[in-house]
Amino acid sequence: MTPGAKDVWHTLMSASKPIVLYGTGDGADKILDVFGRYGIEASGVFASEGFVRSRSFRGMKVMSYDDVRALFGDFIVVIAFASSLDGVLECFYTLSETHETYAPDVPAVGDTLFDRCFYDKHKSELERVRSMLCDEESVFIFDSVINYKLSGDISYLRRARSDKDNVQNELLRPGEYVTYCDLGAYTGDTIYQLLSGTNSVREIYALEPDPHSFRKLTAFCRTHCPGARLYNAGAWSHGGRAAFSARGSRSSRIIPGDETGTAGELIALDSILDGRRADYIKYDVEGSEYEALAGSAETIKDWSPDLCVSLYHRSEDLFRLPLYIKTLNPNYRFFIRRFKYIPAWDLNLYCII
Repeated sequence: MTPGAKDVWHTLMSASKPIVLYGTGDGADKILDVFGRYGIEASGVFASEGFVRSRSFRGMKVMSYDDVRALFGDFIVVIAFASSLDGVLECFYTLSETHETYAPDVPAVGDTLFDRCFYDKHKSELERVRSMLCDEESVFIFDSVINYKLSGDISYLRRARSDKDNVQNELLRPGEYVTYCDLGAYTGDTIYQLLSGTNSVREIYALEPDPHSFRKLTAFCRTHCPGARLYNAGAWSHGGRAAFSARGSRSSRIIPGDETGTAGELIALDSILDGRRADYIKYDVEGSEYEALAGSAETIKDWSPDLCVSLYHRSEDLFRLPLYIKTLNPNYRFFIRRFKYIPAWDLNLYCII
């Protein structure tokens, strides 16, 4: 890891050129909130063709790129939305070739920034995780993600990308999986991906708390895996109920202690399996990965299933989750893979015996 002395927020604080956001919505809201904390001023906001319309965002008129270029000439672009689409990513890269461009890392869940202060505070934990990684690709991705998070430089993400087929065919062992547990099953996309690569799976346990997504998951499983056991619940460390942000999308999540959301059920995977074997568990539970891991601790200790764990929802996930899994089962080998996305989403930890 070779991070620079400044993080992206301090770089923007000292900028002499106008700072213009590209994109509106939740991501832009989060970035502008951080701007307020650091005293950074946004001079404008623009959107892609077809999304400009006659509207404003946070008191600023939403302009086109041509409007911004005519108004400011030279300016800094701050990418303020997420995408994995090839056309959009190429647009980001093209902008970065003609303008000073940043995609500041703001956590999908929580308010803790991965800034220079955070890095310095947790440097020893990050170095421990780095020392646990088992191949060069994992180390390269780990270093690249940290450098990106601190700098906001998207070139780090452009270089650090993995091939999904290689993960399933070379890293995982789908032909040996009989029991698969999908925590955060969404509409069944990851079940479909696994089943397309093996005919060995006989039992599927799938948890999805969002009612809208759960209906789609039910319809999918009725056709593709009718024996799957489906739970309209969130994976957690124990059973119970909690407020839930039901958005009908991947961003739906559990909000412990918040009474404003729709109430949803919580289930620990250990209580579902009740001592039975699991061969592969996937965790993509929108910031509740630590709690979901705690709720499957006995299964992990007893059966050593292969694990796929999302590492990108909270700033602390990058070290907290691998170090916790290591305490549950020290025999795991750790690998990190990252699929195309800006910002550093779709970053996954694979734990394999």
